[in-house]
Amino acid sequence: MGITVCRGSPRLTILVIIGKGASAHDISRELSKVAKEVHLASRSPDFKVGKLDGYNNIWQHLMIKNVNEDGLVVFDDGSSLHADTILHCTGYKYHFPFLDTKETVSVDDNRVGPLYKHVFPPHLAPYLSFVGLLSKVIIFMSIDLQAKWVARVLSGKISLPPEDEMVASMDEYYFQMEEIGKPKRHTHELYPDEVEHLNWLTAEVGLPPLEDWRFQIYRTVLRRISAHDDNYRDNLDVDSLIQHSLPRAVLGGEFDLLLLDEMYSQPPNRATMGFLDHVGRASSVALPKATPMLALPAPPRTSVGGEVASRDLSAASV
Repeated sequence: MGITVCRGSPRLTILVIIGKGASAHDISRELSKVAKEVHLASRSPDFKVGKLDGYNNIWQHLMIKNVNEDGLVVFDDGSSLHADTILHCTGYKYHFPFLDTKETVSVDDNRVGPLYKHVFPPHLAPYLSFVGLLSKVIIFMSIDLQAKWVARVLSGKISLPPEDEMVASMDEYYFQMEEIGKPKRHTHELYPDEVEHLNWLTAEVGLPPLEDWRFQIYRTVLRRISAHDDNYRDNLDVDSLIQHSLPRAVLGGEFDLLLLDEMYSQPPNRATMGFLDHVGRASSVALPKATPMLALPAPPRTSVGGEVASRDLSAASV
């Protein structure tokens, strides 16, 4: 986040915030409690111009057209005001001054590239990798999966495709961006394809597909932010979302752990859920209604040759 002081020392009397993401959302609401006026500016075409519903001192504008030396801020919607401070909640500008790749890797309009799957530059892979460039995704989960992928590649457990295949994959991705009119600066924004990409990463590192409830929570939060729900953190019922996803996940074979009824709500089982998150697929069970049960996969019995011969069904339930 950047700060532009328009008049004198930084003040929070009349504040302009540039951006439409989660940071702009949260900061504008918090500062509206101490500032006289808060004005949000965005380049988004669907930004509703005018006073924000439910607030007496927050307004929304189109993007800033120009700022004069006396602090006069003129917006594209024709409105203007004298601001004390401008906050830039506009994301990150990628910059790697410490890295000399002889222009093999460059930053062009915030596109770091060329990078295979946003991580490996084909000409320097696997010796150079970038972790954490992604946005519009479950960020810490994506960083964890990327790091696991890099570790498996460097350890020799898995191999990257040949260089020409990685280049072809990138070219196809860039072409698709152009076809749908996605700006170059949004190269590393995954939405709405974040589910496909994260599950591609899980497959690469040998993990099962991610549970549906994770994405439901993530997308519910995004919808509530877009709807200006200021209490979206406090009102988010995570347990209900998980329970709601459970029947569909079980039928679709997506859950690693089968949790029935109220069992997940017990603290010891929350710890079990985290510890056993990637144990494997749940075994199929048929139980009377309201029977609490945690079902885990039956451990395989292997033959001398290493092939799975059978499963010990008596060990399938815990």
